[in-house]
Amino acid sequence: LERTDVGHYMESLAGHDKAVEIACNRFAGEFLVPTTHFVEFAASYFSRGISDDDLRFLAGRYKVSREVVLRKGLSQNWIGDAFYNQMLQEWDEQFVEDDRGSGGGNYYANQGTYLGTRYTALAFRGYYQGAYDVDQLSGYLDVSAANVAGIENWLNRRLTSR
Repeated sequence: LERTDVGHYMESLAGHDKAVEIACNRFAGEFLVPTTHFVEFAASYFSRGISDDDLRFLAGRYKVSREVVLRKGLSQNWIGDAFYNQMLQEWDEQFVEDDRGSGGGNYYANQGTYLGTRYTALAFRGYYQGAYDVDQLSGYLDVSAANVAGIENWLNRRLTSR
């Protein structure tokens, strides 16, 4: 999900609905990236100054997006709000730049549209659940493993625009 859309979405909720959404997000975060394991496994990456490549690696390890890993680092106080927001802004700018692309349109949007939102979301769900690795996911999406993150960004934007 695009960060501004998530913030907007959360602001639109109130009372019980907001409490349920927060509880679900916490559960999903702990289920996908258990804090105990994350602290043991990822602390060294954050302590040396986490890079985007490190975030990609950790995201692949846990089968989640880079943003989930970054958010988990923020919750552990390994990074500050400024760094968190800077990375989100960089990723958004990369997506917008990729979206401009060449005269043929956005590769990721073209590929995602060809496959369909439902199929693409289903493929990512299986990946996030650990049913297969990024190489298998890239095969299901008919893209190279290097392009999976771009398809993921497209999907997140697509799902938040509904």
